[in-house]
Amino acid sequence: MSAFRTVLVFTILALLGVLLAPRLSLHYTPAPISSAFTISYQMHGASPLIIEQKVTSVLENELSQIDGIQKLYSRSGYGSGFLTLTFDVKEDIAFKKIEIISLLRGIQKELPSEVGFPQVSLQSGDNEDKSPLLIYAIYADMAPSEIQEIIDQQMIARLSTIKGVQDVDLSGTSTKTLLVNYFPDQLNHLKITDEQIIQALQSHTSFSFQYSIRDGQLEVPVLVGDQKSLYELHSIPIGKELKLGDICNISQKDREDERIHRINGKKAILLSIFAAEGVNRIDVATNVEQAISMIESELPKELSLRKRYDDTIFLKEELHKASYRTVFSILILCTFILLFTLRWKQLVILFSGILVNAGLVLLLAYFFRLEIHLYTIAGLTVSFGLLIDN
Repeated sequence: MSAFRTVLVFTILALLGVLLAPRLSLHYTPAPISSAFTISYQMHGASPLIIEQKVTSVLENELSQIDGIQKLYSRSGYGSGFLTLTFDVKEDIAFKKIEIISLLRGIQKELPSEVGFPQVSLQSGDNEDKSPLLIYAIYADMAPSEIQEIIDQQMIARLSTIKGVQDVDLSGTSTKTLLVNYFPDQLNHLKITDEQIIQALQSHTSFSFQYSIRDGQLEVPVLVGDQKSLYELHSIPIGKELKLGDICNISQKDREDERIHRINGKKAILLSIFAAEGVNRIDVATNVEQAISMIESELPKELSLRKRYDDTIFLKEELHKASYRTVFSILILCTFILLFTLRWKQLVILFSGILVNAGLVLLLAYFFRLEIHLYTIAGLTVSFGLLIDN
């Protein structure tokens, strides 16, 4: 191969590496090595309880049969969810992945058709302990349940569809709860059981049923899209002659979240966005911020957003520092070459060689799926210093 072709090939490979740079996995610190799998799935528009009932619980029951599981963790969010299976480090991880995929294929028919086949990926850390990518504080002079409804409909549903976003969590709100009060003695006299009331509600409403019964009171969470007027609820038939309103008192109340947040003495609702593993966190954070800036203009004036936490700030600062150090090193070297040799040809050869090497490093990092974090940035800075010295 001629010298021109060699230079051309390496130049093309370096340019390819530069084009693939945005797809590199960027993290603050290296992820710990573990033997955990994440099974993620989406069901657009579905509430967390729908996801929990129709997908998460089905997958949990089936996957819990696998031997060697040390820990099983799940989270059901708005329109999506995931399970994390942590195995003993002595287990054959490749075989466990095949076993997981085989079980998923066996129960795929039991899942809703809009879910599709769940994605299985090897985790490098524990999702439960993972810090959020971004946290926004929401302030509003409105009822917490109204804020919950607005955020669910206008923000969470749209943020969940952004590529690289694994979960969106809202804390500090309240949910509407349906209270069905009845007298157990009266039900016994009429030969009606509380199971009949539950079955009637399930048959005539779209409630995602996770209820609790205590002292003659049935408590049912009411989610966005599940609301039904109290008059319609009173008209639900119980048996042949009775209606629900004849034997029960029905009302709604706001149930406060167990997590209450105050920032500078002011009550706030926190919106936390979690990124998936192996993604460019800076790129995902940028896309989320752009989406929130667009959504913010559509929100009511009474509701305001403030960014309280950004996981990518320090990583951006370190990348900028590494870039400045590299640029200054190259400039100093070029200045000395010009002063002592006065030959532009050597300067061009040296500078182009450094750029080609940088592109090849990016290309190899992409194909070998290397994570870019503080330690790799420091290593690259030292290696380029050695390259320049030689």
